[in-house]
Parts: sequence; structure tokens; C-alpha cells
Amino acid sequence: MNTSLPIPVAGRILLVVTPPAGIEPLLELMARLTEHGLVYVLDGGNAFQGYRLAEIMRRRSPEYAALLARVMLTRVFTCYQMSALLSEEEFGPVPLLVLDFLATFYDQSVRAADRRRLLTGCLARLTRLSQHAPVVIWVRQRSAIPEEALAFLDVVRAAAGQVWSPPLSRAPHWQQANLWPDSSRTSGRLSG
Repeated sequence: MNTSLPIPVAGRILLVVTPPAGIEPLLELMARLTEHGLVYVLDGGNAFQGYRLAEIMRRRSPEYAALLARVMLTRVFTCYQMSALLSEEEFGPVPLLVLDFLATFYDQSVRAADRRRLLTGCLARLTRLSQHAPVVIWVRQRSAIPEEALAFLDVVRAAAGQVWSPPLSRAPHWQQANLWPDSSRTSGRLSG
């Protein structure tokens, strides 16, 4: 089963939607992209794992330190910062990865109407940027999302030209590893 992200292309946004701990495919993608030059990373949810990225790069190349230096990281803590950065920063024709994009838009201390307006503006700017360089947006699935922000993923999905999610197993991880007895299993199948 292939769990690698496709290489993003200019002209459309690649939206990646994963479970909370699903950053690994994005780190692998960053490592592949740095082999061709600079990569901009906007981290909206403090999710960037530099040590893990260095490990991945070390497996791929003895020149991993030079590749790691090609990652231009900016951490973003509010939806206002995300909007300002995307409006003011010149990214050039370089791949842009936005990690945990919606995290800053779930901040309930900002009025819902303002968050929606800023989200729409950010997506418009990312769409324009995607015309000249690959743009990847990662949305980390959450178990709790503010009610007024439930539709935000649909807004992002509508702006994306391609959506990727990892293949999901049929059984929870703890069942696959036989860590917990499951009396509902019969003949190797899961019941509804």
C-alpha cells in the first residue's frame, strides 16, 4: 500500500487531511522537495518536527545538513498572523507547505465572522501562490472543533485542486496489534 504523498505541482493546491499524528508523510515530502531547492514551511499548529525531518533526510542523503538548511520555517500563532504573512511575504516560485493550517482559525477568542473572512482571504492568496509554485495545505483532524468552525474544512477542500488522505485501516490500531481482545470479530471480519 502506497502511503506517500504525490509530488505537488503548480496550478493547484494539494490538501492533505490526516489524523492528529499524521505529519510523517509531510516530513517525507519536505525531504523529497529539498532535494530540488528551497521549501517554505508555515507552521500554524506548532507541528513542525525538525529532529524527525533531520532523521528522514539523513536516511536519504549524506548531505542531509545542507538539505535541512533549505527548509525556511515560520511559525504562525494566530489567524491574523497567518493572514498578514500570506499577504505581505514574497514567497517566490518555491514550494510552500502550510502545516496544521486550520489550527489558527479555531481560536474562539476571534469572532467567527472574522475567522471566516481571514480564512477566505488566506485561501485566495494560497490559490494565487499555487499558480507559480506547488502549495500543500495540511489539515490535522481533531476530535473537538468549535461549532462555528465545522464548515472550515469544506471551505479549504473547495479551494484545493487535489485532496489526499492516508489509507485508513479497517480496524483501530490497538485491534490490529491484538492489544485488546475484540469479541465482535468473527472469521477475521469486523462487524458493523
